[in-house]
Amino acid sequence: MTIDNILLEMEGFFHSLHTVIEKPEYIKISNRNVFRYKSKTVNIAMIQLMARIISGLNSANLLIKNGLIQESNVLYRTLDEFQENITFLSKALLDDNITELHQRFLDNFFEEEFDNVDNAFHSTQKRDLIPRDKIRAFIANIDENPVNPSDTQKTLETVDKFYSGFVHGTSTHIIDMYSDNPSKYSVCGLSEESPSVIVAQRDFEEYLYRSIFSMLTIALSFGETAIYEKIASLRYEFERQTGKDDYECPVKAMNKMKRKGK
Repeated sequence: MTIDNILLEMEGFFHSLHTVIEKPEYIKISNRNVFRYKSKTVNIAMIQLMARIISGLNSANLLIKNGLIQESNVLYRTLDEFQENITFLSKALLDDNITELHQRFLDNFFEEEFDNVDNAFHSTQKRDLIPRDKIRAFIANIDENPVNPSDTQKTLETVDKFYSGFVHGTSTHIIDMYSDNPSKYSVCGLSEESPSVIVAQRDFEEYLYRSIFSMLTIALSFGETAIYEKIASLRYEFERQTGKDDYECPVKAMNKMKRKGK
Protein backbone atom coordinates (compact mmCIF):
# COMPACT_ATOMS: atom_id res chain seq x y z
CA MET A 1 0.00 0.00 0.00
CA THR A 2 1.53 3.32 -1.10
CA ILE A 3 1.38 6.59 0.82
CA ASP A 4 -1.04 7.97 -1.76
CA ASN A 5 -3.34 4.97 -1.24
CA ILE A 6 -3.22 5.41 2.54
CA LEU A 7 -4.13 9.07 2.18
CA LEU A 8 -7.07 8.15 -0.04
CA GLU A 9 -8.31 5.62 2.52
CA MET A 10 -8.01 8.19 5.30
CA GLU A 11 -10.01 10.65 3.22
CA GLY A 12 -12.77 8.08 2.81
CA PHE A 13 -12.90 7.36 6.55
CA PHE A 14 -12.95 11.09 7.25
CA HIS A 15 -15.96 11.62 4.98
CA SER A 16 -17.76 8.77 6.79
CA LEU A 17 -17.11 10.45 10.15
CA HIS A 18 -18.17 13.82 8.76
CA THR A 19 -21.63 12.48 7.92
CA VAL A 20 -22.44 11.89 11.62
CA ILE A 21 -22.25 15.58 12.58
CA GLU A 22 -24.66 18.34 11.62
CA LYS A 23 -24.20 20.19 8.35
CA PRO A 24 -23.19 23.86 8.40
CA GLU A 25 -25.78 26.42 7.35
CA TYR A 26 -25.39 28.98 4.56
CA ILE A 27 -26.00 32.31 6.27
CA LYS A 28 -25.48 35.99 5.62
CA ILE A 29 -22.94 37.94 7.68
CA SER A 30 -23.01 41.60 6.71
CA ASN A 31 -22.83 41.52 2.89
CA ARG A 32 -21.30 38.03 2.59
CA ASN A 33 -22.86 34.59 2.36
CA VAL A 34 -20.81 32.07 4.34
CA PHE A 35 -21.08 28.61 5.86
CA ARG A 36 -21.30 28.43 9.65
CA TYR A 37 -22.29 25.76 12.16
CA LYS A 38 -25.31 26.52 14.28
CA SER A 39 -23.94 24.40 17.13
CA LYS A 40 -20.50 24.87 18.66
CA THR A 41 -19.74 21.33 19.74
CA VAL A 42 -16.69 19.21 20.48
CA ASN A 43 -17.66 16.82 17.66
CA ILE A 44 -17.69 19.57 15.06
CA ALA A 45 -14.37 21.01 16.25
CA MET A 46 -12.71 17.58 16.04
CA ILE A 47 -13.99 16.99 12.50
CA GLN A 48 -12.75 20.40 11.36
CA LEU A 49 -9.33 19.78 12.91
CA MET A 50 -9.16 16.39 11.18
CA ALA A 51 -9.98 18.10 7.88
CA ARG A 52 -6.89 20.27 8.35
CA ILE A 53 -4.78 17.23 9.26
CA ILE A 54 -5.65 15.37 6.06
CA SER A 55 -5.26 18.52 3.99
CA GLY A 56 -1.92 19.14 5.69
CA LEU A 57 -0.72 15.59 5.00
CA ASN A 58 -1.65 15.88 1.33
CA SER A 59 0.10 19.24 1.10
CA ALA A 60 3.25 18.00 2.86
CA ASN A 61 3.35 14.96 0.59
CA LEU A 62 3.33 17.17 -2.51
CA LEU A 63 5.90 19.56 -1.06
CA ILE A 64 8.32 16.76 -0.17
CA LYS A 65 8.00 15.26 -3.65
CA ASN A 66 9.15 18.65 -4.98
CA GLY A 67 11.92 19.16 -2.44
CA LEU A 68 10.20 22.05 -0.65
CA ILE A 69 11.23 20.93 2.81
CA GLN A 70 11.07 24.26 4.65
CA GLU A 71 7.39 24.47 3.76
CA SER A 72 6.60 20.83 4.59
CA ASN A 73 8.23 21.28 7.99
CA VAL A 74 6.04 24.32 8.65
CA LEU A 75 3.04 22.06 8.03
CA TYR A 76 4.41 19.48 10.47
CA ARG A 77 4.32 22.16 13.15
CA THR A 78 0.61 22.77 12.51
CA LEU A 79 -0.10 19.03 12.52
CA ASP A 80 1.44 18.78 15.99
CA GLU A 81 -1.12 21.23 17.37
CA PHE A 82 -4.10 19.78 15.51
CA GLN A 83 -3.27 16.30 16.80
CA GLU A 84 -2.83 17.58 20.35
CA ASN A 85 -6.15 19.42 20.13
CA ILE A 86 -7.98 16.27 19.02
CA THR A 87 -6.52 14.30 21.94
CA PHE A 88 -7.49 17.12 24.30
CA LEU A 89 -11.06 17.40 22.99
CA SER A 90 -11.66 13.66 22.84
CA LYS A 91 -11.55 13.40 26.63
CA ALA A 92 -14.60 15.67 26.87
CA LEU A 93 -16.60 13.06 24.93
CA LEU A 94 -15.01 9.92 26.36
CA ASP A 95 -15.48 11.16 29.95
CA ASP A 96 -18.76 12.94 29.17
CA ASN A 97 -17.32 16.02 30.84
CA ILE A 98 -16.75 19.33 29.08
CA THR A 99 -14.41 21.10 31.48
CA GLU A 100 -14.00 24.86 31.75
CA LEU A 101 -10.80 24.53 29.71
CA HIS A 102 -12.66 22.65 26.95
CA GLN A 103 -15.34 25.33 26.87
CA ARG A 104 -12.74 28.10 26.61
CA PHE A 105 -11.18 26.24 23.70
CA LEU A 106 -14.54 25.88 21.92
CA ASP A 107 -15.50 29.53 22.49
CA ASN A 108 -12.22 30.63 20.94
CA PHE A 109 -12.33 28.04 18.15
CA PHE A 110 -15.73 29.12 16.83
CA GLU A 111 -15.32 32.87 17.43
CA GLU A 112 -15.49 35.11 14.37
CA GLU A 113 -12.16 36.67 13.46
CA PHE A 114 -13.60 40.21 13.60
CA ASP A 115 -16.55 41.54 15.59
CA ASN A 116 -16.85 44.38 13.09
CA VAL A 117 -16.98 42.55 9.77
CA ASP A 118 -17.66 45.72 7.79
CA ASN A 119 -14.45 47.36 8.99
CA ALA A 120 -11.85 45.04 10.50
CA PHE A 121 -9.78 48.06 11.56
CA HIS A 122 -12.46 48.88 14.14
CA SER A 123 -12.81 45.35 15.51
CA THR A 124 -12.27 45.28 19.25
CA GLN A 125 -12.31 41.66 20.40
CA LYS A 126 -9.23 39.71 21.44
CA ARG A 127 -9.14 35.94 21.21
CA ASP A 128 -9.03 34.07 24.50
CA LEU A 129 -6.20 31.84 23.30
CA ILE A 130 -5.41 28.99 25.65
CA PRO A 131 -1.65 28.72 26.23
CA ARG A 132 -0.30 25.61 24.54
CA ASP A 133 1.32 24.45 27.78
CA LYS A 134 -2.13 24.19 29.41
CA ILE A 135 -3.39 21.85 26.69
CA ARG A 136 -0.20 19.80 26.91
CA ALA A 137 -0.50 19.62 30.69
CA PHE A 138 -4.07 18.34 30.30
CA ILE A 139 -2.92 15.66 27.85
CA ALA A 140 0.01 14.71 30.07
CA ASN A 141 -2.33 14.06 32.98
CA ILE A 142 -4.67 11.71 31.12
CA ASP A 143 -4.86 8.58 33.25
CA GLU A 144 -4.37 6.20 30.31
CA ASN A 145 -0.91 7.59 29.50
CA PRO A 146 1.72 4.93 30.21
CA VAL A 147 4.42 7.60 30.68
CA ASN A 148 4.42 9.92 33.69
CA PRO A 149 2.95 13.45 33.20
CA SER A 150 6.28 15.26 33.44
CA ASP A 151 7.95 13.17 30.73
CA THR A 152 4.86 13.30 28.51
CA GLN A 153 4.74 17.09 28.64
CA LYS A 154 8.49 17.34 28.05
CA THR A 155 8.17 15.10 25.00
CA LEU A 156 5.39 17.27 23.52
CA GLU A 157 7.46 20.41 24.12
CA THR A 158 10.53 18.82 22.51
CA VAL A 159 8.61 17.85 19.37
CA ASP A 160 7.35 21.43 19.19
CA LYS A 161 10.92 22.77 19.18
CA PHE A 162 11.91 20.64 16.20
CA TYR A 163 9.72 22.64 13.80
CA SER A 164 9.14 26.04 15.41
CA GLY A 165 12.27 27.40 13.74
CA PHE A 166 10.82 26.64 10.31
CA VAL A 167 7.68 28.60 11.20
CA HIS A 168 9.54 31.61 12.59
CA GLY A 169 12.37 31.49 10.06
CA THR A 170 15.56 31.10 12.09
CA SER A 171 18.98 31.03 10.47
CA THR A 172 19.86 27.51 11.56
CA HIS A 173 16.76 26.18 9.81
CA ILE A 174 16.96 28.33 6.67
CA ILE A 175 20.59 27.28 6.13
CA ASP A 176 19.28 23.81 5.16
CA MET A 177 18.41 25.38 1.81
CA TYR A 178 22.07 26.21 1.15
CA SER A 179 24.61 24.21 -0.87
CA ASP A 180 28.20 25.13 -1.78
CA ASN A 181 28.68 23.44 -5.13
CA PRO A 182 27.80 25.87 -6.55
CA SER A 183 27.20 28.35 -3.73
CA LYS A 184 23.45 28.97 -3.71
CA TYR A 185 20.15 28.69 -1.85
CA SER A 186 17.79 26.16 -3.43
CA VAL A 187 14.60 28.23 -3.49
CA CYS A 188 12.80 25.98 -5.99
CA GLY A 189 13.28 22.71 -4.09
CA LEU A 190 16.12 20.53 -2.86
CA SER A 191 17.32 17.49 -4.78
CA GLU A 192 15.79 14.20 -3.70
CA GLU A 193 19.25 13.04 -2.53
CA SER A 194 19.47 15.88 0.00
CA PRO A 195 19.69 14.72 3.64
CA SER A 196 16.90 17.17 4.52
CA VAL A 197 14.58 15.50 2.01
CA ILE A 198 15.36 12.06 3.41
CA VAL A 199 14.63 13.26 6.96
CA ALA A 200 11.37 14.90 5.85
CA GLN A 201 10.25 11.68 4.18
CA ARG A 202 10.98 9.74 7.36
CA ASP A 203 9.12 12.30 9.44
CA PHE A 204 6.16 12.21 7.05
CA GLU A 205 5.75 8.52 7.78
CA GLU A 206 5.59 9.31 11.50
CA TYR A 207 3.03 12.11 11.04
CA LEU A 208 0.93 9.85 8.85
CA TYR A 209 0.99 7.20 11.58
CA ARG A 210 0.05 9.69 14.30
CA SER A 211 -2.75 11.05 12.13
CA ILE A 212 -4.24 7.58 11.79
CA PHE A 213 -4.36 7.51 15.60
CA SER A 214 -6.06 10.91 15.64
CA MET A 215 -8.75 9.54 13.36
CA LEU A 216 -9.08 6.44 15.55
CA THR A 217 -9.54 8.76 18.53
CA ILE A 218 -12.37 10.59 16.78
CA ALA A 219 -14.14 7.37 15.77
CA LEU A 220 -13.82 6.03 19.33
CA SER A 221 -15.08 9.21 20.99
CA PHE A 222 -17.97 9.40 18.49
CA GLY A 223 -18.93 5.81 19.29
CA GLU A 224 -18.64 4.85 15.59
CA THR A 225 -17.53 1.24 16.05
CA ALA A 226 -17.73 0.14 12.41
CA ILE A 227 -15.63 3.07 11.19
CA TYR A 228 -13.21 2.57 14.09
CA GLU A 229 -12.59 -1.04 13.07
CA LYS A 230 -11.87 -0.05 9.46
CA ILE A 231 -9.38 2.62 10.57
CA ALA A 232 -7.81 0.10 12.95
CA SER A 233 -7.30 -2.30 10.02
CA LEU A 234 -5.49 0.48 8.15
CA ARG A 235 -3.35 1.08 11.22
CA TYR A 236 -2.33 -2.58 11.47
CA GLU A 237 -1.48 -2.75 7.77
CA PHE A 238 0.59 0.45 8.07
CA GLU A 239 2.42 -0.96 11.08
CA ARG A 240 3.14 -4.21 9.23
CA GLN A 241 4.54 -2.34 6.23
CA THR A 242 6.72 0.03 8.26
CA GLY A 243 7.85 -2.31 11.03
CA LYS A 244 5.97 -0.36 13.67
CA ASP A 245 4.36 -3.58 14.88
CA ASP A 246 7.56 -4.32 16.79
CA TYR A 247 6.34 -2.68 20.00
CA GLU A 248 8.56 -1.38 22.77
CA CYS A 249 7.32 -0.51 26.25
CA PRO A 250 6.79 3.30 26.22
CA VAL A 251 8.33 3.68 29.68
CA LYS A 252 11.44 1.74 28.65
CA ALA A 253 11.70 3.77 25.43
CA MET A 254 11.42 7.00 27.40
CA ASN A 255 14.11 5.95 29.88
CA LYS A 256 16.39 4.95 27.01
CA MET A 257 15.91 8.35 25.35
CA LYS A 258 16.59 10.20 28.61
CA ARG A 259 19.87 8.29 29.11
CA LYS A 260 21.03 8.78 25.53
CA GLY A 261 23.78 11.38 25.16
CA LYS A 262 24.46 11.71 28.87
